Amino acid sequence: MAGHVFISYSRTDHVYANRLADHVARAGLPVWLDNAIATGETFGPRIQQAIDECAVFVVVLTPESARSDWVRREVSRAARLRKPMRPLLLRPCDVPIELDGIHHEDVTRGEMPSRRFTDELRTTGTAPDPVRAVPVIHAVRRPRRTALLLVAGLLVVAMGVTAGVLLLNRAADSTPEVPLVLTPLDRVSPGCDEGDPEVTWTVVGATKTCGAAGTTLTKLRSWTEPPGLGFAELRFAVKGHRFPSSYTVTFTVADLSDPVAGNNGGCASVFVHTTSDGTTFEQLDICGSGLHAIVRWVNLTDVGRQTQAIPSGLPEGESGRFTVVATVTGDRAIMRVANPIGASDEITSSPAVNATTAYVSLVMAWRNAGAKATFSNFHYSTTG
Repeated sequence: MAGHVFISYSRTDHVYANRLADHVARAGLPVWLDNAIATGETFGPRIQQAIDECAVFVVVLTPESARSDWVRREVSRAARLRKPMRPLLLRPCDVPIELDGIHHEDVTRGEMPSRRFTDELRTTGTAPDPVRAVPVIHAVRRPRRTALLLVAGLLVVAMGVTAGVLLLNRAADSTPEVPLVLTPLDRVSPGCDEGDPEVTWTVVGATKTCGAAGTTLTKLRSWTEPPGLGFAELRFAVKGHRFPSSYTVTFTVADLSDPVAGNNGGCASVFVHTTSDGTTFEQLDICGSGLHAIVRWVNLTDVGRQTQAIPSGLPEGESGRFTVVATVTGDRAIMRVANPIGASDEITSSPAVNATTAYVSLVMAWRNAGAKATFSNFHYSTTG
């Protein structure tokens, strides 16, 4: 059967969904990826058409997608049309009733699906050339600088008819081009009880605990995992926007710990200059021992680091409390670290590994599963 692979997912999981789309496309299969998913948004005729014409329907299962009205509608339509369904379990959740009894592939470690999975997609839907990567078709809300195809449709609503527009984009990077205009943002416990519906905090590879002292991240995976899977992240972003070229992030980190002794007391980080697929970024790192560094990652490969140290401010073997100020521009990141007894230090990276920032992450970076860090007094502001 000719057709494309339709990927259904929650906007919360857009980083994984984009990686998945590129992974499937590299296998030679045409992919249709909708980047306009928003809970409660009207189910547009272009989305219906994409489901109607797909050869196979892939859904990324997470608690967020299970709660998403948009994803539920997509699953329901695909089920009514008896489309072949291939679920991927990214995080444990209640599976929609339409998927009961359908085998899902477990990708809870954040990995891409197996070769067998993509082979099954190929036998279900025919790709024009199984050895040539084909473009990924994306749908986004706003115009991009890349080539766009405007598709207009009529949306039937309860009180009348309104015009609906979707834009098809063949660029692989889904980071919106709308600049972030945001007044200074301050959060005592980042990612907890967020009152702004446009601000998102996404937990990746961690459990999050909210408390009066701040937000504690606990690592789910050890650093022996493949690169990129050993981090515990709390990703900060604003819906539909990218970060400006210059901004400042400040936070306090305390209670750094690692279950195994001799790991510098556990290390926390902030990721900046991030690409939307999460593979390229700069890691501004501070450890309980006072060791701090800027590590440069390109395609999840460590391409260099600068390391310095200050006293932890506490007796040997105890984790310190540090204030971190990250000043970011398009070509560098400056990390300032201070401890409770007044010692401070600064590291500057240049040139930056990536000129833009898709999201900012607070991270428990090192080393073993169960390592913890508590983040508080988060501040973001535009500079320059």
